[in-house]
Amino acid sequence: MLDGPGDAPPPSRAAPDGQGDLGGLDGLVDRFRQGGLGDVIESWIGHGTNRPVAPDQLARALGPDTVDTLQQQTGMDRETLLSQLAQALPEVVHTLTPQGRVPGEAERRGW
Repeated sequence: MLDGPGDAPPPSRAAPDGQGDLGGLDGLVDRFRQGGLGDVIESWIGHGTNRPVAPDQLARALGPDTVDTLQQQTGMDRETLLSQLAQALPEVVHTLTPQGRVPGEAERRGW
């Protein structure tokens, strides 16, 4: 789902065949912001407490193509997948942003 911190092209170019590529961390942040969850993902990026995300909110932010692709790749049912992602994704994003911000291009080269 997160192929890197943002080196992939935006989702519209990264997945012309509808495979649901998010475009790395940058693409995920954009999807959350566009889905009205910018404050939630910013809490994961920042140094404060990570705000929770409900599985249905996560599904809307990721979009059906991404959720379908993740289901196919993991073999998990939709409810289990979204529940586990809702638990794990805040910490994953928090870990990828130790300085409290999305790393810049120069910082990402080392990933």
